Amino acid sequence: MLEKNQCRQKFISLVEAIFLELGFELPTVAYDPEVCLAMEMERDGIAFEIVHAMDETVENFMVECKFGAIPVDRTTDVLKRLMEVNLTLLREHRVAYGVDPVTNHVTSGTVYALVDVDPIALLDDMSAMARQAKIWQQTHFLEETSSASQAQAELPQFLLMP
Repeated sequence: MLEKNQCRQKFISLVEAIFLELGFELPTVAYDPEVCLAMEMERDGIAFEIVHAMDETVENFMVECKFGAIPVDRTTDVLKRLMEVNLTLLREHRVAYGVDPVTNHVTSGTVYALVDVDPIALLDDMSAMARQAKIWQQTHFLEETSSASQAQAELPQFLLMP
């Protein structure tokens, strides 16, 4: 088991590796070592947030993918469908959907273990999530199209919390 400070350093190293892989200079970061640390970024035109908390989940971090607004005229149908998909994904220990209470936008969240995380593989996973978000923006998973089914099949095969 890693200590809290080791976990935070692994997270910072991961974020720095992502910056370098994407060709950006490393930012100067001042942070409180006991507070949640987050990095916002865009991948393939979709907004993401990568979050590390210093609580009981310190050995993990979360990637949140911002899907977008729920269509007002189909809110009930869209939310019902997301709950159906959520149940399937829960059974497979994969990503989970939610609605941000502030923006009322759909998001997906995925928890990764800090141990042996590869920044390039993580970026690949995020690209798969971005493809799924774009399909959701078009179909809201209400149509059983090959695109929606393909988006679900393309989700990364990661395991939630070990």
